[in-house]
Amino acid sequence: MISEPELEGEQSGERPVPAAGSGQRPGPGSGHPYGDTYADTYGDPRGHGDGDPDPYEPETLAGDGGHAPPPRGRPLLWALGGALVASALWACGLYAYHGRGPDLDGYRATHNLCAEADLTALSTALGPKRSPHAVGDKQPELDRSVCSVDMGPAPGAGPSPDAPLTHSTVHISYDLYLTSDPGAEFEASLSALEPDGVIYQQRAVPGLGDRAYLVTGAPGEATRLVILDGQADLALDVRSYIEYGHGPGAGNQFVPAPVDRSVIEPALVRDARLLMAALRK
Repeated sequence: MISEPELEGEQSGERPVPAAGSGQRPGPGSGHPYGDTYADTYGDPRGHGDGDPDPYEPETLAGDGGHAPPPRGRPLLWALGGALVASALWACGLYAYHGRGPDLDGYRATHNLCAEADLTALSTALGPKRSPHAVGDKQPELDRSVCSVDMGPAPGAGPSPDAPLTHSTVHISYDLYLTSDPGAEFEASLSALEPDGVIYQQRAVPGLGDRAYLVTGAPGEATRLVILDGQADLALDVRSYIEYGHGPGAGNQFVPAPVDRSVIEPALVRDARLLMAALRK
């Protein structure tokens, strides 16, 4: 029987290396994915002679007429790595911001607001200060202080014990926000100063803090100045009244009294500027 001729290299288990331009892919060898002879003939597509692969060099097979799929892995890893680095930097910045808190711009807490408030202009307009009373409260998120001062003649200073006396009360509040932004709350508070039914007028005061408004109502209602300056929220209001029967056992009746706003409003602004400067020393 005549046997078929053996193919060259078949006994060794190796496949023949195709000729250049034949359109056939080389078979696997022992050292190179395209065959050792192919690497010797056409060069190593994995690198440029130094043995290191070049993932960005497109691999073209001789006679194939096509290109290998684009490299994967490193560009995606680099993009992912960049996103992770950016996220980490953002997180570190956010942590540092919350760690140190917002910029207070020099404002500090006080537990005796009456000692900080000189109120020279209001005292000139309404009479000497009497009976100051201050209260302070410190919380992790907010420092709060209030001050109440009477202004006007002392009881019994009139021509007779039964003569009516006009007094005024100045009330000051100071809130220093340590962790949050008070801007939204500041605007919302302007519409809820008094019970419903009271009509108020708001007028902006330029050049006083970040935002400031004079809020006035009907005659006899309080005249109020509200200020937002960074993390500090301040309010000063003046309310005047007439006291009848101020002697012992006289009943002490109080009737709201109108104030001269042309005098009170400029005095409020001047004293507010002095108070803001004192709170930043």
